[in-house]
Formats: sequence, structure tokens, C-alpha cells
Amino acid sequence: MKLKLACGPLLAICAVAASPAQAASVDLADLKAYTSQGGWVDATRDLAVLGGNAWLEGSLGEVRSFEWKFDANDYLPHDDFAYLLLNGREITLLASVGTVGNFGSSGWQTYAFRNPFSGTLQFGVRNGMDDEGPSLLSIRNVSVVPEPSSYALLMAGLVLVACLRRRPPRA
Repeated sequence: MKLKLACGPLLAICAVAASPAQAASVDLADLKAYTSQGGWVDATRDLAVLGGNAWLEGSLGEVRSFEWKFDANDYLPHDDFAYLLLNGREITLLASVGTVGNFGSSGWQTYAFRNPFSGTLQFGVRNGMDDEGPSLLSIRNVSVVPEPSSYALLMAGLVLVACLRRRPPRA
């Protein structure tokens, strides 16, 4: 009986610590920041805001998704835009003044990869045709597939539960 009482909290800790639903998050302050023509980057662990002509870049492994928001601080024909660039080749337009409207906002959006992405990832914003009204790209919650050690901890917890259940009751 004492073994069961001692194992209960241990099992709870294993299950919470190794839950696959809790993906690890990229520290955005670790990504390399680049700017040009008055651009700027403000990056912390959990949130990065890029303004004007700026981008964040890093070599990342197993990225599943991220959240982004584009705030157009300009008007057409000055078509500022935000983008995602994968491995320096594959570019995706996230939003532009043309898609959100003059001085519009996309609101928070989630970008999910079909398969986890590994490689060089670049988030960027560009000021179109002028240096006034720099638009903003905000990035948060860049989630990656949990480390294999998390799965090992979860499996150890499941094996422990199975062993306790198979034990015959004491007479």
C-alpha cells in the first residue's frame, strides 16, 4: 500500500512533465536579428516585434507552428508586407497592406506546418516604397516537437503504472 501511495505523485509528475500536448517553445531572443533602412527588432523569449525593414533568422529543428500578427502602419500604394522564408528559397506572404487594408491589422493568426519543419527559418517585414509608417510583424509561440527525452519520461511513467496494476493484491 505504501508503494502505491508513493507512486501516485510520481506518476502525476511524469504525466505532466512529459505530456506531448505541451510542445517546447523557441526562445525568440536567441534568433539573429537583421535590420536595414531604419528597421528595428525587439525580441524577448516569448515575443518578437519587427518594424520597418527587419527580419529574424535561425536554424531550427522540428518547428510545428507559430503565431503571427501584421499591423499595417501605411496605406496603398505603399504595400508593406510580412513574410516567412524557409531555407532561403521558399517564401510565403503572411500579409500585406493590400490584404489587411490601409492601416489595418491581420489580428493574431496561427501558421501550422503540415510536417515539422527543420532548417533555416526567417520571419520578416518590409516597408514598401517609403520610409514612413513602418508596418509591424509580431511573432510568438514558435513551438517545436518535444525532445525525445520527454517521450522517454512519459513511457517510464506508463510502464510504472502497468507494473502497479499487474501486482496481485496482498492477502
